[in-house]
Parts: sequence; C-alpha cells; structure tokens
Amino acid sequence: MRNGIKRFIAVCKKRNKMLQLYVSCMIVPLLLVDSIILYTMYQSAQVKRKHSMENMASAVQYNITSKVENIAGTAKKIYLNKYIERFLEKNFDSTLDYVTSYQSFMKDTLLENIWEDTTLMTMYADNDSIVNGGMFSKIDSVKDTKWYKCLQESGKNEILYLYFDEGRIPSSEQKRRLVFVKKLNYFLRSNEKVLKVELDYTGMVQSLINMHYDAPIYICQGNTVMMSNRGKNNIGQDFEKRNKNLKVGYKKNMHLYGAEFTIYVMEKGGNLFQEVKDYVPVFIILVLVNVIFPMVLAGAYNKSKLREQEMKLAKSNAELLALHSQINPHFLFNALESIRMHSVLKQEYETASMVEKLATMERQYVEWGNDNVELRQEVEFVKAYLGLQKYRFGDRLSYELDVEDDCEKMKIPKLTIVTFVENACVHGIESKTSPGWIFVRVYKEKEELCIEVEDTGCGMDEDFMKELRQKMQNASIQSLKKKGRVGVINACLRLKLLTNDEVKFELDGEKGMGTMVLVRIPIAYV
Repeated sequence: MRNGIKRFIAVCKKRNKMLQLYVSCMIVPLLLVDSIILYTMYQSAQVKRKHSMENMASAVQYNITSKVENIAGTAKKIYLNKYIERFLEKNFDSTLDYVTSYQSFMKDTLLENIWEDTTLMTMYADNDSIVNGGMFSKIDSVKDTKWYKCLQESGKNEILYLYFDEGRIPSSEQKRRLVFVKKLNYFLRSNEKVLKVELDYTGMVQSLINMHYDAPIYICQGNTVMMSNRGKNNIGQDFEKRNKNLKVGYKKNMHLYGAEFTIYVMEKGGNLFQEVKDYVPVFIILVLVNVIFPMVLAGAYNKSKLREQEMKLAKSNAELLALHSQINPHFLFNALESIRMHSVLKQEYETASMVEKLATMERQYVEWGNDNVELRQEVEFVKAYLGLQKYRFGDRLSYELDVEDDCEKMKIPKLTIVTFVENACVHGIESKTSPGWIFVRVYKEKEELCIEVEDTGCGMDEDFMKELRQKMQNASIQSLKKKGRVGVINACLRLKLLTNDEVKFELDGEKGMGTMVLVRIPIAYV
C-alpha cells in the first residue's frame, strides 16, 4: 500500500512537471506571438481609421475650396471686364436713362448667366446716378456693413467673409451668410467699386451632408460651428460645448482668402472588436491552433503515452524533447492560404501580407519534426517576424540581416535567432519613442559560428545586464519556471544541450544606447 501511494505521487509530480514544461515552452511562446500579432492588427486598424479621417477632411476641404475658387475665378473675369467698368463709371442723366441703359447692358452681356453656386451678386460703385436695385447699387448703402469694413481693414483686394444677416425681417429668420468680396480697381479709376457675391450657403451645407460620412464633421471659424454634416441645428453653436462628449480624431486647418477655418473629424467610437473585425478569420484560426487543438491532442494521450513520455524524460535528452510538442495540423496552413487569397481578391493586400507572414511563423512553431533547422530557414522566419513588426512600429523600426553564404546550410535549434530578435523588439525598440534599428549578423570566426543580434533600443543598466548574463550561461529547466525573459533562457538552454554546454554567450550594451547579444557555437556541433 505504501509503495503504491509513493508511485502514485511520483507519477503525479512527473505529470505536473510535464504540464508545466508544455505550458511554459509551448503554449506561452505561442500566446506571446499571437498577442503581438493581434496587437499589430489593432494598431493597423487604428492607422487605417486615422487615414480614413484624414481623407474625409481632405475631401471636405476640396469640396469647399473648389466652390470658393470657382466664384473667385468668375469674379476675376468681372474684375477685368472693361464693359462693366464703363457702365459703373457712366453718369446717367435720369432714372429712366439708367433703367434703359441697365436693361440694354444686361441683354448684351448676359451677366445674369455667368454665375453658379450663388444666391446673390451685387456690384457697388461710388456713383450717385446709379439706382439701387438688381445687380448694381450705390456704395454708400453698404459702408456701415461688417463685410465692407472687414474688406477695408484687411488691406487686401479680396476676402471671404462669414457673418450673420441681422437685417432680415422677421428677426427669427436670422441666417449665417458666406460672401466673397472683391475690389474692382483693375482700371484704377477715381470711383470706388466693390463686388460682393453671396455663396449658396445652404447648398454647401447640404453638399457636406450628401457626402454620407459616418463620422461627425464640423467646419469651424474660431470656436463657432460654420457647417456640419450633422444638420443645420449645429450651425452657429459653440464647438467645444456642443461636442464635449466626443473626441477629435483629426483636425485640418484651411485658409481661404483671409478667412481661417478648421475642419474637425470626430471619433466614431467603438470597441476593440469593431476595430479588428476585418481580422476575425485570422483570430479564429489562432484560437483553434493555440487553444483548442492542443487541448484535443493532449486529451487524446492515454496512460501508455504518458508512461512513454516519462521514460524519455529520464534519458539524457529529456529536457530538449520536453520543449516541443508534436503538432502538425497541415490543414491550418490551407485555411490561412484561403484567407490570404480571399484578401488578395478583395485587394486587401496589407491583410494578405500579414496572413502570409503569420503562416510562416506558425509553421515554424508547429512543425517540430526535427529541432534543428538550416540557418537559411531560421533567417526566413526572422524576416517574416520583423516584417510583421513593421506593421506595428512603422518608421520606428528598421532592420538589416547579414548572413554569410557558407553559413546558410549550418543547422541550429529552430527559433533560436528569432527569440533574441523578439527580445530586442519588445525590450529595446518598444520602450524607445525615437526610431531604432535591429541588426542580425551570422558569420564564421575561426572554428565558431557567430550569431549577433544588436539593437539601438533603450538598453539596460550594468546590474541587470550582469544578472541576465548569468541566467543565460546557467540556463536550466528549473530557471524556466522563474519569472523573467523565459524565451531567451529557453533558447540558451537548447543551445547548451546541442553543444554539450560548450556554447558561449556574450551580452554587452549601454543604458539608452542599445544592446548586443553574441552567441558563439563550436562549428563541430552545427
């Protein structure tokens, strides 16, 4: 009875140890990579949304600018028209003479037909013989208006002016007006002449609404809402008070003929799922690979398999075999390829590229037919990993790989180099706000294969570097159970097992400058 209890306790301990190894050396690294991939997807969605808001603001700016420039172009034609100049300068003998001349002038010039996108166009002249009405008026009638005073104070030849029309009756019909004003002084005559064109303000607001953007968009002058795709009720409101519960996603300044406007595109809100909904198929595949399939396969192991595994753990290479799991779901890669081709067909090339790199990385993780792979395969995996990181860091990350040709067929434990590269990304580049580099160099020196991974990240202090050197040189199964850089210790342990503990690790760097890891492997083992 006593011996039976002891054997039962021993088996439980071994099973727990095996489970711990499986979780720390298989599940944890997989979940770490998948977390990075999902975060990269989220960041990519954020960048895509930022670009979308920037495009919205540019489209709105173009819409408004084109309408104003169209008015300015036609105003220039009037500015250079000598017939209009002569009519404004002429002294009419009587009201009848003016009306007769006006009708003849309008018929000959077809002036009423040259304007688009306007509700009213008026030319004012310092000429007492002109009768107010139609397209012409005396300039004395507008000298007290805000738009006229603004033109004079600006010292410019033409301005765009926004104001409330307070002269309408009843007063409840108070409306916001946008006018283009230009001095007609090309011919430098003695009489002052001014052109005022009132833009179709209601039409411009409706044009903004008709763009059918989901995000709220506001065009403001100062802090006052001038236009909005959220209806006329927002016009004239205080922007900050009106939108205190919304976040500005993108802001663009616009300058038009002396007028300063700001285009605000507001955040639509939404949760993480909405941000990465385009990547849901990839997420489902990751869950299947890293959670469901390992659980199913683990459940299928019977007692004889566990006993066989326990016997292997007792052998000299037990620690190495415990680091891997015999999983090879080929249909996973067919599913990933289907997703990639679907993305290509929909012209979602960025998603297709990410899925392709993901497939390369996952294939290395799950195909453990042999722990040792040729260096060229390991380097391809590193390229895929760094390429995927580029989607996350953008211009903050640059990298360079330099591998000597006669090293490419040498064999090392798979995922060795990428573990140190991953460490450089996460602990070096991620913590640094300015751009950084990662250099990977593989070469022969005397009778050793040398693998260098250098980053220009945030570096580490001397005490921490000394502690990490000791952990790397003394890597063991027990050290994997401790907190810290488990991936690096895992890689060091497999290199020690490969070389009968003859591998050498060098770690150097400086706080704020970067870190370099140099691995020296006797060529006899590769």
